[in-house]
Amino acid sequence: KGKVFIPTFVVDRAQRIMYELELLRGQGVGGGMPVFFDSPMGVKVSKLYESHLDLLSQEIQAYRRDGGNPFSSEDIRYVSTREESQAVNNLGFGVVMAGSGMCNGGRIVHHLKNGIWNPDNHVVFVGYQAHGTLGRRIVDRAKTVRIAGEVVNVNAQIHTIGGFSAHADRTDLLGWAERFRPTMPKFFVTHGEAEAAQSLAEALKTRGFEALVPELDQEVALVPREAGQKLSEAIADAKAAPLPEKIAETETPADPGGAAVAEEKGAPVAKVETAPSISAVEKTLTKEQKKTAEKKARRANRRAVKALENISDQMREIYEKAGSGEIAAESQPLLDAVAVLLDSIIAQSGKDAAKN
Repeated sequence: KGKVFIPTFVVDRAQRIMYELELLRGQGVGGGMPVFFDSPMGVKVSKLYESHLDLLSQEIQAYRRDGGNPFSSEDIRYVSTREESQAVNNLGFGVVMAGSGMCNGGRIVHHLKNGIWNPDNHVVFVGYQAHGTLGRRIVDRAKTVRIAGEVVNVNAQIHTIGGFSAHADRTDLLGWAERFRPTMPKFFVTHGEAEAAQSLAEALKTRGFEALVPELDQEVALVPREAGQKLSEAIADAKAAPLPEKIAETETPADPGGAAVAEEKGAPVAKVETAPSISAVEKTLTKEQKKTAEKKARRANRRAVKALENISDQMREIYEKAGSGEIAAESQPLLDAVAVLLDSIIAQSGKDAAKN
């Protein structure tokens, strides 16, 4: 008597849903029920999937060997044009799949606007709905929602299927983190709801890792963990070290690359004269000397930025040659690394110049 609306991510999730619907038809469920996949990009992606079935999962391979093809069922109608999309609203029943998966935009919006008020219709969510999205408000059982500037009553029946996650779960992520134990990095948890992100960070900490859920505008300085330690030494130390019972504070080396490393290797330690503090030096400078020093610093920064920009221009020329085949492909990773380094240095130099 009605329609089933499925908001879906149009790359990978939509194709998985098509496959599941095809399996249901094989079990005698939903045969003859038209499925409209309304997404110009999704249609193109589905055609790519169909052209490369040999690259898909073993499950799909087995299904294909039995003569099945989830992307070319007689019941699937691919919708690309706006006119075709609008025509779907005039039909009495069918499954309508469209993006976006969280109902933030895309063609699912006008389908919901035209059908979520009808108690004969169903909305099936097959993906996570983030806070602040239209999809989340519907999942949270809002009585009315604003869609495309119009307030619409939510009378359709709402369903959620939570088994289609495209992300690694908590166990997978912690297992992945364990692969980095030899070097014991610091983890920044930048994805997910605040409560879940904090929970994952705490789980990492109980395993001896440093973990942080960054806040807006927070800045973190990244420094080497142990000065002069080779990766092989870090691996050996990590294998020998038992799992800590509590989180150990990470201390910044007092002399990175200096006395600590020399002493460990048995080399003589050079005597280091303690430099006077900046505040002590500033006291000995006259106001005029300070101004002169600041001017020199500004000029030096401008020269540095200019020089780096010139190098960057030369890098672009090298890139063009690489793209035309004039430079061996083996050089490309090095070029990429240098480009990233230059971008970083130029950005930082520009900030320093602006400050001065």
